[in-house]
Amino acid sequence: MLKKLWLAGFAFFFAFSIQAQEKTDREKTGLTGSVKSVRDFEVEINFKNGKPVEGKKTLDSVETFDISGRRLTNYSYSDGEVLTGDTLIYDGKGKLIEKRTEHSQYSYLCDKYVYVYDQNGKLSEEVCHLKDKGAVGKYI
Repeated sequence: MLKKLWLAGFAFFFAFSIQAQEKTDREKTGLTGSVKSVRDFEVEINFKNGKPVEGKKTLDSVETFDISGRRLTNYSYSDGEVLTGDTLIYDGKGKLIEKRTEHSQYSYLCDKYVYVYDQNGKLSEEVCHLKDKGAVGKYI
């Protein structure tokens, strides 16, 4: 009887621990395996003699991931120029601590976000920084 209880407890714990694992950024994107980067292109298709022929090819976006599946960069392009680009920085425990954003001069976006966690590891603040003005807003 004790052995059956122990096995039932172990099975419950094992099932709960598997369910509690959060998906990586790579998995959330729908990727599997050890994908390091994804490049997305827009391709113009023309027809020549009734057959499709690849025309102009334009880079739309690039995402990179670390070995653990965390997103390191995410860049979007328009006409060969960076529209927006994020570089993410993590601490030794894998928590996102900073996001640096590159963007067009015509976009009013935060240039950097700093993430602050409480003693339990829960996100408590997201602080927006502008290049010339420093911290301009806090979100909780």
